[in-house]
Amino acid sequence: MLVATHCHTKYSCDSDTKINDLIKSCVKNNIKCTFINDHDTFGLTKNDLDKFQEKNIIVLNAIEFTTKEGAHIIGVHKDIKKFEKERYFYTAKNLIEILKENNAWISIPHPVHATGILSVGLSSDDLEYCFLNSNFIEQESSKYGKFEISDLLMKYSNLKAIISDDAHKANDVGTMLNYIEDKPLDAQDIYSSILMEMHKHSKPVYDIKKIRRIKIIKLIQSNFIYRIISQNISRGVKNKIKSIL
Repeated sequence: MLVATHCHTKYSCDSDTKINDLIKSCVKNNIKCTFINDHDTFGLTKNDLDKFQEKNIIVLNAIEFTTKEGAHIIGVHKDIKKFEKERYFYTAKNLIEILKENNAWISIPHPVHATGILSVGLSSDDLEYCFLNSNFIEQESSKYGKFEISDLLMKYSNLKAIISDDAHKANDVGTMLNYIEDKPLDAQDIYSSILMEMHKHSKPVYDIKKIRRIKIIKLIQSNFIYRIISQNISRGVKNKIKSIL
């Protein structure tokens, strides 16, 4: 079973992905399970969820919370909607306390990105608490690349490294997925069945062609931006740069 662990939809403030388009991408990439973790909200309706079910895709309800410090933390829970609050409502420690008390699963996305838990100035005690009480941590995403977390994985045996697409568009889905063996699921607790198997045995799966295409696009974009900036720098500034170099 292929699992996509970080997907956004039109209910996120920074995504316009339609539910039908996301489902098409999941089917195309043989994805059987996905976290839907929109920013600070869970907006999927019963009709939306029924559409996934019609295609035999399991949705694990989630929210990518923005903490008071500005860190992003993903909570996964069947009733995640009841923890929904406005952006910046929770501190990172308080959020994880509440999620943990309610048996939610916790994933730390893009840990060293600007909105990552390691980049927002949390105290060492709060970081320690967050890492000790989380389940997953992203070690790579197709959006941001690799995150250097080897020291964390050695220190915190409770953290399982996963990969993701951090997909904000339907076409983003399927580049970096997590594989678990197909096993009979406990109908009474599908969440634990899948997440426990992921925590114990998941393996990363990469679509090399898509990764190469992403690298080429980023290279083209960076060169284009460089040319635009270069063309708009005044002659005086260019001469000053040359004198410094």
